[in-house]
Amino acid sequence: MIVVGDGAVVFESYQRGNTADTRWMSMSVAKSITLTLVRAAIEDGHIGGLEDRVADHVPALAGSAYDGVSIRDIPLMASGAEMERDL
Repeated sequence: MIVVGDGAVVFESYQRGNTADTRWMSMSVAKSITLTLVRAAIEDGHIGGLEDRVADHVPALAGSAYDGVSIRDIPLMASGAEMERDL
């Protein structure tokens, strides 16, 4: 657990054999943090709403498999984006 206050680490604790150098999967945590930030961006007017298109906010995705995908679709893993596969 890491707690940050005023831009500095104020508490740091590692458990179950982990250290500051341990790498671990954090997909669900990252998704929760991202959705919290999306909600804040909507409330602050930076994003119109969950129906906004991802490519409108990340222009580099225009013309990609994510063109036309809504912000709502991404955390639901229901984007419909085609995955490239090497067969």
